[in-house]
Amino acid sequence: MKDWKDILLQVLVSEEEGIQHRATHLLAAMMETSDSIAKEVVSSQMFEVLMAITKLEGEQHKGSVECAQHALECAAKLGLVQSTDS
Repeated sequence: MKDWKDILLQVLVSEEEGIQHRATHLLAAMMETSDSIAKEVVSSQMFEVLMAITKLEGEQHKGSVECAQHALECAAKLGLVQSTDS
């Protein structure tokens, strides 16, 4: 059986925007409510995927981008990463 991180990673990289948006929303909510999950995400490939999602362009990616940014903001609030806001 696969680990939850592996399953969520597969959903995060989906080419189907609706699925990717749901996955980024779920991950942001998980990171917001659990410090330990946020730490696991930051130390995994999911963190790199979240960063990549924030770089997507186009109106169709707006929901995923916003949720990925929220997830990264949660990590920054916990001191797990540095914010790039100036």
